[in-house]
Amino acid sequence: AQSGPSSRLNERPSFRLLMFLYPFLHISYEGSNVLSQWLFMVGASPYFSVSQRLLRQRLNRASELDKMGATGPGSGSGDVAGVRAAEDTAASSTSVVGQPSSNTGAYIRMALVGAAVCYKALEWWYSTGTHIAPSAVAKGVPPVPQRPPLPPGGLPIPLDGSLCPLCHRARANTAVAPSGYVFCYACLAAYVREHR
Repeated sequence: AQSGPSSRLNERPSFRLLMFLYPFLHISYEGSNVLSQWLFMVGASPYFSVSQRLLRQRLNRASELDKMGATGPGSGSGDVAGVRAAEDTAASSTSVVGQPSSNTGAYIRMALVGAAVCYKALEWWYSTGTHIAPSAVAKGVPPVPQRPPLPPGGLPIPLDGSLCPLCHRARANTAVAPSGYVFCYACLAAYVREHR
């Protein structure tokens, strides 16, 4: 048994408890981060992550009024005319039906969230191997085939599978022929040179 510092650390009950709880703590932290990110993407939360929530750091999205106020006419911070011009521009950006064009942005945002969820589901599906048919995995190893009959002038195959069929000794420096038989490399090279 080891008597180093790592073995003494492994014997402590607090370390064992930490090693037992770590996967659960990690998955709950990562899951809450994913949930926070989704809520932020759909506009239900101003916090992008758990750490931002703990630090009370809010992320504010720029609205059309903010964009127009910063770049439009009268871009001064307290200019009332600039805000009114931005409101007029935002009001004029309605579609033919009369709905604001921000609905299109909401549909695109929801489509992107759905695409991200589908992508992650496919990534999970193909990483776990669940897409393989159970019948293909459960078949197991096929039975050993029968020995083929010895052709005239052919080499007899030894009954012991660890022997070289050419020299009938234990194989050394093994080589596999295209037929699947395993020989000593020196025996196989000499046989091929002799019977070309």
